[in-house]
Amino acid sequence: MSNGTSGVATGGDTVEDEGGYRFLCFTTSGTLTVTRAGLFNVLVVAGGGGGGASDFNTKGTGGGGAGGLQEYVDKFYAVGTYAVTIGAGGSAGGSWPGHGGDGTSSSLGSDTDAIGSLGGGRGGRKTSEGASGGSGGGGGSESAGATTSLKGQGFAGGEPSSANGGAGGGAGEAGGNAAAATGGDGKIVSWIPTAVSTAASVGEVIGSDVWFAGGGAGGGQVFTGGNGGGGDSKTGATTGDAGVVNTGGGAGGSDTGGTGAGGSGVAVVRFKL
Repeated sequence: MSNGTSGVATGGDTVEDEGGYRFLCFTTSGTLTVTRAGLFNVLVVAGGGGGGASDFNTKGTGGGGAGGLQEYVDKFYAVGTYAVTIGAGGSAGGSWPGHGGDGTSSSLGSDTDAIGSLGGGRGGRKTSEGASGGSGGGGGSESAGATTSLKGQGFAGGEPSSANGGAGGGAGEAGGNAAAATGGDGKIVSWIPTAVSTAASVGEVIGSDVWFAGGGAGGGQVFTGGNGGGGDSKTGATTGDAGVVNTGGGAGGSDTGGTGAGGSGVAVVRFKL
């Protein structure tokens, strides 16, 4: 049982101290070692989905869905070791009839209390809907969007049109439909300071906020990816932007130019010094 005391732990690729707290930032898989039982803030984000594959016939592809996001405030951990797995972003979309890849899941712990975030769904190619995931990928032209697989981790991808793709969903909202295929925004994690985000290269700083898990914009037109590392979409032979690494952002779509890979996932653990 917790008595309200902050825990103490080690681990992570980068360790930052800010404002009386220590932040353990995992951008690759590793181990969280809790040396004093207590309360921690925890963020676990999966890899974002890749964009849909191009058919080289001016047909827009769907943006990749963001990786699933789970956030806990004052979560109790006992003394012990906890495996941390950081999911990779989904592969880039190549030529039709191939697909980009779904993002890979991230997790912290391995027992019944483990945190597991589902990888983002890939964007759809022409005639193919986006895949479900932590957030769903946007539908490719002449198809339909996709819904999320797990409630509470993200939102659905957007619907396409006959010529343009839908956007990938983000952790905070659904992806836009083809007429306004902006990637779904991710979520602000208010307890991670911008200084920590910048120093550890985790999340996307926008103003005074740190965002994670934005969806990729839908292809065939130029739209912006969702806040939280979502890739912008492109037209013509220009490749859609990749999702930003260490955010779980989905990749942006394109039409004849192919698409980028999804952004890798991340985990952050905070405790009071």
